[in-house]
Amino acid sequence: MLMLMQILGKQYYVWDKTASIEFIKASRKKVTATFQITDEQLDEIKAKTAKGEKYLPEFEIDLIDEEQNLIARVHKTIYIKKKAKNNFCVRD
Repeated sequence: MLMLMQILGKQYYVWDKTASIEFIKASRKKVTATFQITDEQLDEIKAKTAKGEKYLPEFEIDLIDEEQNLIARVHKTIYIKKKAKNNFCVRD
């Protein structure tokens, strides 16, 4: 969610809608996750929200330990909506 907030900027509402974690294997080693947003995903987000519609893309992230074992898998749904432009007049 935070990556998308930074990439899309202030003209979009972006927040976590749902998340779940599937624990696969226990580990006491350092665990890492790699997050990537492709240009194709960004194009799809912008196309699906162009007219102010909400869009709920789903992402899956694997958590891997130092020995490259799959430790857990995170499933996330993100709420994204383009903010409406304010159409108002300022009076003196």
